[in-house]
Formats: sequence, structure tokens, C-alpha cells
Amino acid sequence: MTPKNLLDSYIIPAASSPDSLPSNAEEQARLDSLVNSVAKAIEFTWTSENEGMAKDGVFMRTASPAFKFEYPLGSKKAAISYPGQVMRMKTPGDVHFFASVGDIPEGMKLEDFGPKFYAQALKNSGSNIKVISNKEIALKCGTKAYRTDITWLWNNSLPMTTFLVSGYKDGKFIFIAAHPGKNQNKAEPIVQSLTFK
Repeated sequence: MTPKNLLDSYIIPAASSPDSLPSNAEEQARLDSLVNSVAKAIEFTWTSENEGMAKDGVFMRTASPAFKFEYPLGSKKAAISYPGQVMRMKTPGDVHFFASVGDIPEGMKLEDFGPKFYAQALKNSGSNIKVISNKEIALKCGTKAYRTDITWLWNNSLPMTTFLVSGYKDGKFIFIAAHPGKNQNKAEPIVQSLTFK
């Protein structure tokens, strides 16, 4: 393919279209395979190994409260940006996700954590915050948790959806949040894979 054909066939239509170009499943599988072969050897630690370490697509915290969850191979480490965050990463598709641990706010029921505590905290980063779903779920380990989905405008301009799974253990809250732009199908498995140990 010549550079002009590439420009006319892919780059200009992608830049001018409000929609994504049709996916190429075969090439996506090939790219995923290449990313996976390189990513398996990468290991990340933020503050200490027992506070949390990411390796081979699994983040694991052994300090109390202990938990783990899965993330896409090829994800990159990002700097912790808020108190209570124990890890923060970005997937190959630019979905930002992180885990936080902290003291349960006094009198805060688990079912209110996402819609009241977390949604309120989003006001520091954006506007038009709307809780579109808040449901009780059971984690793979059988622990009761809540899945909260929130739409909002980051920096008062960029539409975002946040997927949040939160639970309480050992007097602490634990949550995993993912902020997908367009790749929502890559974010849901991350938050849904939370498991307490």
C-alpha cells in the first residue's frame, strides 16, 4: 500500500469520522498476541510489594485488606495521583484504572459508597455527574460488593463513563475504578474481577 492510499483509505476517514473505523479482528488478534508476548515479563510495584504488585495481568495486594484483580496484558504503570490509591495503570486502549483503600466514612453504607462518596469526589475533576446504575453484586470469592456506573464530563468538557466496584473489608473500603472513553468493553472485566483474599 502506498502512503497516499494509506492516507486516503484510513487516516483521513478515521480523523474526519465521528465513529471508529471497522475493526480488523485478524490484525487485532495479531497485535494482542505480540503485546502479550512482551508484557508477560513486566512487573510493577508502587509503594511496596505487600501494598500491591502487578505482574502477568494480575494486581495483588497482600497487606490487609488483601485483594486481587485482573487487568489487560500490556497495561502501563502510571503514577499514583490521590491519597489512598495503591496502584494506577493505563491499558493499551487508553483506559485508565486504579485501586484505592481507605477508612470507611462514618455511617456510610456500602450501597451508598459509589453514588454518594465516589460520585461526590468526581466533582473535583469534572461536572454533569450522573449515577446511571448502582447494583449489588457478588465477587468471585462470594463477598458482597456494589457496581456503580457513572457518566460525567472530565474537566467540564470530555464525556467519561466510570465503572466502579466497591467493597468493605477489615474496616476499610476497597474500590477499583476504570474510566473508559470508547473502549468500555475493555474496562468492565477489570473492575468485575475484584476478589478478596
